[in-house]
Amino acid sequence: MIKMPIIIFMKRLLVFLSICALLLGIRLGNGIIFTVQLPKDAVLYVYREGGVIDSMPYTEVKFWDKFECFAIRIDTVGDIEVVDGIFAQLKAKRRFEQMVSGVTVFYGYTPYLKKYNILNSCVVNLMIAYKDSKVSIGYPMLAGSY
Repeated sequence: MIKMPIIIFMKRLLVFLSICALLLGIRLGNGIIFTVQLPKDAVLYVYREGGVIDSMPYTEVKFWDKFECFAIRIDTVGDIEVVDGIFAQLKAKRRFEQMVSGVTVFYGYTPYLKKYNILNSCVVNLMIAYKDSKVSIGYPMLAGSY
């Protein structure tokens, strides 16, 4: 008779822990805990309402989604392997790409970041421009010129 309450307790504990793990996974999936490895010279620009722009070395950034802003831009140097690495680290799916004045622009979506836009009937929250060993990364879209 004593074993039955212990079994019930263990089942309830298992359900509770499963729900906690699920909620933690969703929270991580919303970009709360997240960073991408980039070259050391990368610079992050935070675009805020009213045209205010803050900049800082990317190495100081721990969480992209902590910024109260409408766009984030990161400029760095690299080749197409850096672009591929960003998509891989973010587990992002490429939606489409365009060539604009010699600049290759990649559009993608990652579940790790919560803001998004809809372009060409696709949900997009990652935009990367690449030309001549210069890489610009935008979230949810690339702000400024490229």
